[in-house]
Amino acid sequence: MKYIIQSFILLILSALSFATPLNIYIEYDILNENEQNGCGVVFYNLYEGMFMQVLEPVNQRVRMNPEEFIYYYPNKNIAMLMNNRNGTLASIPIQLFLNTGSEDLGLSSIGFSLKDHIIRQDTLIKIWELKGKKKREYIHIDVYIHDKQVFKTESYDGNEKLIKKVGYYNWKELDNYSYPMRLRINENEIWIEYNFFNLTKLDTIPDSVYQAFKLPEDCDIYEYTW
Repeated sequence: MKYIIQSFILLILSALSFATPLNIYIEYDILNENEQNGCGVVFYNLYEGMFMQVLEPVNQRVRMNPEEFIYYYPNKNIAMLMNNRNGTLASIPIQLFLNTGSEDLGLSSIGFSLKDHIIRQDTLIKIWELKGKKKREYIHIDVYIHDKQVFKTESYDGNEKLIKKVGYYNWKELDNYSYPMRLRINENEIWIEYNFFNLTKLDTIPDSVYQAFKLPEDCDIYEYTW
């Protein structure tokens, strides 16, 4: 749970203008200080959202659709529903992977706007800003782009303190859309690495996936509204 909610707070992305494929499948694993700390699989539909099966460190199904955001724990038969989809988008690690190639950087949906850009030799730096937030939160993000691909982002709080770095590596193209197959995140002096593999374009999301992500009638549901 903590790796899903705490590991990522932001979407960070690049300057490519292509649309992502309609349906994809991807697997991932997580390394923390070079030790594996998680793994899972993801089915994604451009319009219906994400179906993520977390296998480690805890059995969990995460469903994101246009209306809500759902965590389900099959072993305990409990679920958490959150109605603020925009506010929770960036808490999902896979969102970094899925949105890095989007034209608007994915940041506009959570309140960021493009403030400025700087050209430094062969690097384009885009500065995205979030206004009206508390100083302990992310206030602006510097996105470093070379040859149309993001290779680094730096996130700052309201006191201009650097609070997160993300490195993007091993880009792979699928249907004219690029994905970073490795993400390396430094936050609070701790490195966490996400490795993605078996990226596959699908004709449709299998019916078995929809069935697996339906909440049982006897499930205990806790709703969070803000």
